Amino acid sequence: MKDEPPSIKHLTSTIVFIYAFFSSFWILSSDWLLMLLTSDLKLLTQLQTLKGWAFVILTSGLIYALVERGLRSLKASYTLFSAVIQGTTDAIFVKNLEGRYLMINSAGASALGRAIEDVIGKDDTELLAPDIAHKIKHEDNKVLSSGKTQVYEDVLPLGQQERTYLSTKYIYRNSEGNPIGLIGIARDITERKQLLEELKREKEDLAALGTVTAKSFSTLNLEELLDGLLQRVVEVMGADAAFILLKKENHLYVRASVGIDEVADSNYTVRLGQCFAGTIAARMQPMYVEDAQSDFRVINRSLKQCGIRTMLGVPLERNGELAGVLHVDWLSIHPESDRERYLLEITAERCTMAILNAQLYQHSLQLQELLQLQFDHMPLGCIVNDQDLHVMEWNAAAEKIFGFTKADVLGKKPLRSDHTSSRSLPRRGHFSTANGGRDDGTECQRKHY
Repeated sequence: MKDEPPSIKHLTSTIVFIYAFFSSFWILSSDWLLMLLTSDLKLLTQLQTLKGWAFVILTSGLIYALVERGLRSLKASYTLFSAVIQGTTDAIFVKNLEGRYLMINSAGASALGRAIEDVIGKDDTELLAPDIAHKIKHEDNKVLSSGKTQVYEDVLPLGQQERTYLSTKYIYRNSEGNPIGLIGIARDITERKQLLEELKREKEDLAALGTVTAKSFSTLNLEELLDGLLQRVVEVMGADAAFILLKKENHLYVRASVGIDEVADSNYTVRLGQCFAGTIAARMQPMYVEDAQSDFRVINRSLKQCGIRTMLGVPLERNGELAGVLHVDWLSIHPESDRERYLLEITAERCTMAILNAQLYQHSLQLQELLQLQFDHMPLGCIVNDQDLHVMEWNAAAEKIFGFTKADVLGKKPLRSDHTSSRSLPRRGHFSTANGGRDDGTECQRKHY
């Protein structure tokens, strides 16, 4: 009896104590009272019989009242217990050693897609698919054989979707401590799992895009930068194509693409404010097109002929200045996603600076080439020296004037003038010019390079 609930113990002891007290009091007091009333044996015998019937009636009523009171208390406890079991969203169940359900709450029955009365007395093979039932049976056997509480993750089909449950199972024992079944509590963690998967996917996407942007900042080659960026964006977003259009005056032109070469090779340009990319550029806001085949904003025939359906684009801008447009495309209808829009905006924001840097670098290279060309074809002899007067540059005119080739003088210091050599190098200045045959040391610019 040691494992019985306190309410049952209290009820039992109360009934026994009251019955023993009342019986003892009745026996002692009734016999003494009858001896006072009469000494007639015949009458005494009759009164003893009546006394016995009175004892039976009174004790029966007393026991009934005590049991009724105890049952009301137990019923209140059971009602509270049932309310807790049935009110929770966790599935709670009890099985016997054969795996048949002895008890299950409404949440558990709903997880099985059945009513409670349709579950009681059945095992999992009668309620679930064979592979799932076999897996759960294997888990139950491990709990019963180990005698320890076990936690499992079970996936159950519920209608058209699957639900994931975190199940805690432990042995159900009788009052002697012998196993008589199994108790389980299962919590639906489907939304939590989906959230964790979403967070994991976002973390992976951000890491991937971080890698893209990091590589973007590591190169100043615009072609390499754009190709690497688009390849990674397509891979991360599961798209079929991606394009970067850069701004030139009032137009956008396709600068790089992956997935559809026909469009990139068509030299297609878009006026700001027109079409899909032009609208994004004019509004400086992201845009989503569910079906490009029927949307009036998409007028590029090449895109439609290639079968592009869904398009998502964002502006490439820095401090309010438009640099271009980035958009990704799918060959099938792709639902709009805030996550994908956010990732594309992050990519555009981080890579716009890299694109501008690469453009600036290319422009500086063009200027350097132009300056070098002017230097090489200047009619005056020009010599550039470093701070230690080593020759850094030497144009064709200087070769004619001094008779030394560029290869002869690079990295060397000028010769001292000894008035005997007409081929002495100029001694003064770091950027000097020579006119005709005179070595007058005329300086074009008095500053160090």
